[in-house]
Amino acid sequence: MNNKNSQTTTLNQLMLHCQGRSIYPYLLLGIITLLAAVLRFYKLGEWSLWIDEAFELGRAQKVFEFNTVPSLTQIFIGAVIKLRGSSEWSARLAPAIIGILSIPIIFFLIRKLFGSLVGLLAVLLLAISPWHIFWSQNVRFYTLLTLMYTLGLVLVFYAIEDNNFKYALIAGILLTFAVQERMLAFFYIPVIISYVIALKLLPFGRAPGLNPKILTPLLLPVLIYGGLDLYAFIKAGPINVSRDQVAAPDGYASIDVFLKQFLNDARLNPLWMLTSIINFIGVPVACLSLFSGFYLTLKKSRKGLFLLIGVLVPLLALLLFSLLIFSNDRYVFHTLPFWLILGAVGIKEIASQMKANGKVLALGILALLLASSLLQDFQYFKYQRGYRHDWKGAFRLVQEKRAEGDLVAATYPELGLYYLGENVPDSDNLNAETVLSSCQRLWFVDGLWGPPQTLNWLRDNSALVGVYDVQTPLRNLVMRVYFHEPTALCNNT
Repeated sequence: MNNKNSQTTTLNQLMLHCQGRSIYPYLLLGIITLLAAVLRFYKLGEWSLWIDEAFELGRAQKVFEFNTVPSLTQIFIGAVIKLRGSSEWSARLAPAIIGILSIPIIFFLIRKLFGSLVGLLAVLLLAISPWHIFWSQNVRFYTLLTLMYTLGLVLVFYAIEDNNFKYALIAGILLTFAVQERMLAFFYIPVIISYVIALKLLPFGRAPGLNPKILTPLLLPVLIYGGLDLYAFIKAGPINVSRDQVAAPDGYASIDVFLKQFLNDARLNPLWMLTSIINFIGVPVACLSLFSGFYLTLKKSRKGLFLLIGVLVPLLALLLFSLLIFSNDRYVFHTLPFWLILGAVGIKEIASQMKANGKVLALGILALLLASSLLQDFQYFKYQRGYRHDWKGAFRLVQEKRAEGDLVAATYPELGLYYLGENVPDSDNLNAETVLSSCQRLWFVDGLWGPPQTLNWLRDNSALVGVYDVQTPLRNLVMRVYFHEPTALCNNT
């Protein structure tokens, strides 16, 4: 009995320390930030590049040629590469640092909303989030997009609550930079519209900042991005693009390009996408977050309502869009902090309503959330090779075994160029008759997603010499290396 009372007293003291003005929250924040750094730097340069990383790396390498309109992420990646040279580690360094810095920045943002305890719990969940670790170890824009989107939207809430024009203006600027990273940040518009409508229709009281003075600066991303897009369209005219093209001739990714690339290219089933998103967030975290959001909403909490809308509206919009255009689960990654904030609030509310030894149950719920994420982290580092295709290993095998004059083809020639340092033809475009008549030794590095006729020809006329598959809970990341030996007739000529 004394042990139980001692445990309860310790939990109560921890909650009081975190809610007060003691130094404990900052010490814990330092430990959590250090944990985040270890998880994001661990094996940072070991994982293979995948095709989107190769494209982003190519854009970052040209960022100082001043013929494009770069994003901040491309500038940061390009600066590191210029200083340290091009490698998987250096290319991913900037996104990893941004992911680490997100921990203290988001903590201070949350503390103003819910206090230090919720802030610490939320950033602890963020520090070990498998989804956030993955994108922090990617040559991609997602960590900076997420940080600016989160800062911007929370400042929107502050601006509306406090009737503060300065907050609204800063929010508009942050969201503009977020949109420059990717148009996914435009999800902020339906979130704000839904929140304003909810406040008008539901009994949540009147927010002081629901007026044109506060809401007008939030149109800044629309005006700036729309103006640039109109300029690109007028300058270049209607653009014919392929799936691999990502920008207009002047380097600006216009809406015209976006629509021609992605419209009528729906690929993922909405139900599959939903389960994938929930898996990346974490089933325990997602469930607790939703119930926490509804709980706060029932308590007439505008903070809870805003966060609940912040997670549900982009999710539902993406599921709807997936029926019409190409969509992916990562397109709502930038809402992850809102899920984790709600989860942290849920833990605090459960603990605060428990008496005496019942607070241990709240600790058990936290342990469940942490164990779920840490288990996925273990699989990610130990067995899933960074949750990506192992192009690096496949091309290493080819490099070790190929002879002079051997031809190498790949599903993605860009990765062949990176790992072999030479132009590699696209295996999908190889003609079987041409290959057979060339009398060349051929190596094929393939993810088995090419045309069926190409795959069938590979199986029938080549030897499987390397299997680099990566097993994940949602899909099998297939990677094979085939070798085609010239026929006996070729050898005799």
